[in-house]
Amino acid sequence: MMTEDAVAGGGDSSSETLQSGAQMERMMERRAQIAAEILETERTYVDGLTLIEKLFITPLLASAQQAEPILTRKEVRQVFANFPDIVMLSRELLGQLEGRLGAQAQPAWTAASGRVGDIFQRMAPFMKMYSLYLRNFRSALADISAWLGSKGAFAAFVQRASARGECRGLTFQSYLLLPVQRIPRYRLLLSDLQRHTPAGHVDGASIAAALQMIEGVAEFVNENIWEHEMALSMVEIQRALGLKETLLAPGRRLVKAGVLTKICRKSHQQRSFYLFSDMLLYSSGQDEAAGHRRVALEDCKVMDVPDAGDSRNQFTLISREKSFIVYAGDAGEKAAWMGALSQAIVAQREARGTLQMDRSQRRRLARARRSTLMEHPRVAENFDAPVWAPDESAARCYICFRAFTLFVRRHHCRACGNIVCNACSRKSIVFVGRDAARSEGRGCDQCIARLFGRDALESPPGSVHRFLARSRHSLDAGTLMQSLAALKLGGSSTDNDGSACKDSKDSKDSKDSGTHNDGSTLKDSSDSNGSPKRSPPPPPRPPTPGDAASAASTLRRARASTYSTGEWDASARTTVLCSSPASTVSRHRASVVSSCSTIGGRAASAAPPALTLVQASAERRRGGGTRCALCRGDVAQLDSQHQCGSCLALVCAACIRPATYAGPDGAVCASCGGSGG
Repeated sequence: MMTEDAVAGGGDSSSETLQSGAQMERMMERRAQIAAEILETERTYVDGLTLIEKLFITPLLASAQQAEPILTRKEVRQVFANFPDIVMLSRELLGQLEGRLGAQAQPAWTAASGRVGDIFQRMAPFMKMYSLYLRNFRSALADISAWLGSKGAFAAFVQRASARGECRGLTFQSYLLLPVQRIPRYRLLLSDLQRHTPAGHVDGASIAAALQMIEGVAEFVNENIWEHEMALSMVEIQRALGLKETLLAPGRRLVKAGVLTKICRKSHQQRSFYLFSDMLLYSSGQDEAAGHRRVALEDCKVMDVPDAGDSRNQFTLISREKSFIVYAGDAGEKAAWMGALSQAIVAQREARGTLQMDRSQRRRLARARRSTLMEHPRVAENFDAPVWAPDESAARCYICFRAFTLFVRRHHCRACGNIVCNACSRKSIVFVGRDAARSEGRGCDQCIARLFGRDALESPPGSVHRFLARSRHSLDAGTLMQSLAALKLGGSSTDNDGSACKDSKDSKDSKDSGTHNDGSTLKDSSDSNGSPKRSPPPPPRPPTPGDAASAASTLRRARASTYSTGEWDASARTTVLCSSPASTVSRHRASVVSSCSTIGGRAASAAPPALTLVQASAERRRGGGTRCALCRGDVAQLDSQHQCGSCLALVCAACIRPATYAGPDGAVCASCGGSGG
């Protein structure tokens, strides 16, 4: 005999079975309704497409063949794009649905065993063609609106076609909207069908796959439309700003646009900023005459500026091309701009990090870098541009505190952004970017010393490559001696012992005798009264590169003594002749000439002509002899020649001395400060 609990348990199980059976029946009914809705909406959709083709496209194409068409064939394609392809695709889909779900279908479709998902699974990849029509839809509506007001024949044609009974009171633009709405409708219908298909149903896997493909198509279409609208926006920005170069580039997209106030050198000015995925573009106006500037995002940094007093909502943008401070209207706008900039910078760096430079481009950049380093003595690589100090923030020079006047003008250092005078910023720096692009700018003395060392203050002011126009490695002797003469280095000078000596033209105490290599003494001739008779001055000798080396030795000696005695005057602008790195022939060439002529308040004296090893070897190859650079005596053999360790001149054994000043180790010539022998 069954217990009461068993009887109660059996009743519960039977009720649950009845409930599940009722739910399954309702699910199958709803599934059948959704399948019927898919078929019915597809019939209505194809009818609407056929109506557009019948009432609008076919008559307009026929009119395009006439002498006075309503629209040209190009304008018809401009409005309808690939509409005929969409019509063919929709008719094919409708045919397959009719064969499966229609009244004449064999066998008849049932919700319990019938399938629908496999049809959409086969047709979904072809639905990507909707993207072309949808991209063109917005511009097509704009063209139609313009032609309805400007072309009377087109306006009359649209009015007659829309008044026909087949249109059911809908306008021409309403029918053009049908393809735009169809892809989202497919996704909604398949999602509803999936929810009412039980687990383990024969159509379950096909519906899930078809729904996933339709969602992919919808995402592809939406992204395509978004990219097209983005391209139109960039074209509009390019047209509004009057840019000659195109803004359209692969992968570039517009992230944010707005107006910010930029703190400029002289005032605060509003600028229109356009943030793209790879650069920041800002403009001073909306016309062709306005200035524009691009800043690459790859090497940018965004820094917050805390609020202080009247300075609010500011942030700094630092880059290698340009650095500046801007401020927004409120804190929310500032946060939005800083967030968008930071995300764009990170994304651009990650994208560029995956790119690999090919070998030819690496070689090209390496050659460009070597060329820059050879032509310019002061090169700063991968250097961030500073934020320039406003003009009104400084009334005096940042270094020498000299007051700015009409004649003492302000100059911004391109390395630190501070305001200095011309006397404290006569050197230039060449800034080289990642792509080997170089730009030359003014640098203050503090930045020159900080970046390139104290000795760099003695390098030439301004652009060095102007002095190197004739040769990449050296100056010719004529230009060199003209520069020295212009700086009065060949005039009055001071010896090492402090005694003043006059120029050869004014001197009355010239040397009356000289010593040859053989030791014989050469005396001057005397007149009849026994008074010494001065010999005529030798004819002027054309300058040679040896003159540069000898002059360099004098200047190096004076500079070394000045450093050692602590008499360095930071305001003194020295003339420096230095040699290129020790390699091949260029090792013996003077390569740099700078300005002014005093070192520690003392004039630098020019040394006697010098002869380098290269010139000596050249003379020997020509079959001629060589002469001592000091006494000009003949030197028969190479073994009797000695090279000065300072100026590299070749002298005889009688003119070589041990080094007695802070210079290169080894022997030096008598002109370079050797001790008497």
